Amino acid sequence: MTYSQQVKNELCHGKFSCENCQKAFVYGMLLTSRGVSNKSFTVNTENKLVADFLAENIIDLTGSIVTVQHPDFREKNKRPIYTVSLENTNDIENILKLYDKKAVLDKTSINWSMIRNICCQNSFLRGTYLSCGAMSNPEKEYHLEFCLSNESVCDDILDLLYNVDLDFRKATRGKNFIAYVKESQQIEDTLTYLGAIRSSMELMNLKIVKEIRNTANRRTNCETANIEKTVNAAVTQIRKIEYLLETKGLDFLPIELQEAAKLRLNNPDASLSELCELSPQKISRSGFNHRIKKLCTISDELRNEK
Repeated sequence: MTYSQQVKNELCHGKFSCENCQKAFVYGMLLTSRGVSNKSFTVNTENKLVADFLAENIIDLTGSIVTVQHPDFREKNKRPIYTVSLENTNDIENILKLYDKKAVLDKTSINWSMIRNICCQNSFLRGTYLSCGAMSNPEKEYHLEFCLSNESVCDDILDLLYNVDLDFRKATRGKNFIAYVKESQQIEDTLTYLGAIRSSMELMNLKIVKEIRNTANRRTNCETANIEKTVNAAVTQIRKIEYLLETKGLDFLPIELQEAAKLRLNNPDASLSELCELSPQKISRSGFNHRIKKLCTISDELRNEK
């Protein structure tokens, strides 16, 4: 099951706040679905629960005989499509009478009289999302959208979302108009507003896990880079001290430089801080680093002389 299907499944179990909310919910699905006319009524969806939920609400509202046709799962190359249909013309007429027939059939604008109350607007958007909404897997990207065939309806949807502080944007995809949002916080708020509270909480938890994982990765990368830097520096220092040892030995050096050279050679994997702790003399990290640099300078001068 995809994350988008999980969200829609959760929305199919929500209750309605008032009597008109149920009508507003079905209206949202009809307005944004294809296949509804004076003489035919078919609504297609890839989600079984969405098909069953729509059929149940149509039966509650009109008492119509509703058919839910299941896909043939033997056709593996095709997407599974569930079809909600009304066969009787009287049943079709009854469902259209609940609304402004012209608005449902033309699909060019929202009948605002159907969604005057805030709770009804919520139910309308819930139905709209079940009909034409989609969400990407948040483990890969943050993206939630409504895909509309009419630009005026898309603009009305954007206004409804904006009125509840949900900042969606508009784009086009082929002949369709997309109301979308990509910010994780806005997606969480949208899911909560629509009624998918559990999915919203899961998204919050997933975001926390991703942030912790990213922080750990950055820290690991930083630590790895520091280790590589320390190792490379140690290798360079040891090579230069070995050159000193092979050409002139260490006896000509001051005692403090001899001790620093021996500590570096005997502890090739140690950092400067660790070499300071191993030193018999109390010396700071910067002081020990100065001695190592002095050894490297003397080695370079000897090499240049030769």
